[in-house]
Amino acid sequence: MGNIMTIKKIALVAMISTTALSAVATEDYFVQFNGGYAHGMKSVKGSNSANSFNSTGKSALYGLEAGYKFNDNFRASLSFDYLPGFEASATTQPGVTASKTKVKSYALMLNGYYDIADFSGFTPYLTAGIGAARNKTGSTSITGGTVSGATKNSFAAKAGLGVKYDINSSFAVDLRYQFQYLGAFKTSSYTSTAGNITPQGTLRANELLLGVAYKF
Repeated sequence: MGNIMTIKKIALVAMISTTALSAVATEDYFVQFNGGYAHGMKSVKGSNSANSFNSTGKSALYGLEAGYKFNDNFRASLSFDYLPGFEASATTQPGVTASKTKVKSYALMLNGYYDIADFSGFTPYLTAGIGAARNKTGSTSITGGTVSGATKNSFAAKAGLGVKYDINSSFAVDLRYQFQYLGAFKTSSYTSTAGNITPQGTLRANELLLGVAYKF
């Protein structure tokens, strides 16, 4: 009788262990490397439009994501994007001219994905994310001197759509368009005949990304 009870206990433990391992095996984690192009949009004017950046240029984009697939339709990830090459021009007070300045952005965001359907390995999807950006502006030459750069932390958000193609059970490629809002950037203040001036702007970009994902 004791041996039968022992066998039943072993069988029960084996069944629970198998179920747990099966649950772990169905979990779908992934890491993804992204690279692409970001086209900066016209900057939103600050409260004093005479001292605001009026345009931003283009930048490369390098990104890394780590995430989890909950089911056939929903995924989530934590991403880090680095955009090193924006170039902004500023409009200043009459009689004061400013050169273009470099703007770098670092964005850390929590993203959600909705996979619409699987069409023979191709999966179109929608995505959105929120987080924070750290925008660093370089020095700017102005009439009469140089204005130092400044760093500003800001709320960030993005939304986009794309298509993912599963090469096999482990690797996928991802093509995506997204609009990304990276928040405010500015230089240090300087003094002019009009008073204390701080050129500022808002960084927004249309982005095209190509990614490679590894699933495990």
